[in-house]
Amino acid sequence: MSLPTSVVITGCESLQILQQAIDAARSYQPLGPADIARLLAKTAPAATKGEFERYKTSHDFDGTFTIRNGWARAHTVILRAAQDLCSSVRKHHLLPPRCQ
Repeated sequence: MSLPTSVVITGCESLQILQQAIDAARSYQPLGPADIARLLAKTAPAATKGEFERYKTSHDFDGTFTIRNGWARAHTVILRAAQDLCSSVRKHHLLPPRCQ
């Protein structure tokens, strides 16, 4: 909450949890620059590896990436098959000379 925000979304499965969120917001004291620097330094090793938030560092959760790459793989297979067919046609002289 040290960064500017206009909306904070929090889960409130019960009145007790809602009250806890309200109490935290009311008693909140922003961190100073030195505290923020210490916190960032402490969490940097885990953050750079992305092991806890893989959705930020991998394509495993990006459906559009999978679809695009699936299309690219299928396109590559079709293109290679067409190239192989053309090579076979040329190799066995199945085309008239003017088409080769």
